[in-house]
Amino acid sequence: MAVIVSVVEEEKTLTQLYEPLSRKLTGAKGALSKLAFIVTRLVDLKTCVREGEKLFDLRRASRFKGHGALQLD
Repeated sequence: MAVIVSVVEEEKTLTQLYEPLSRKLTGAKGALSKLAFIVTRLVDLKTCVREGEKLFDLRRASRFKGHGALQLD
């Protein structure tokens, strides 16, 4: 849960940090008006699942039993 909260806080900080640049681009004329500022995140789901499975005893009867059970399709 703390990781998710951290990501959301990071997004808010980046939005505040780059807001002046975004405002200038939005109000720009000519070539600058064609520019946009975009931040994306890439998630390596396989690695996240593999690392997350290390936190569980996959032998026990639970909905996370077995390798790959953490990954949602």
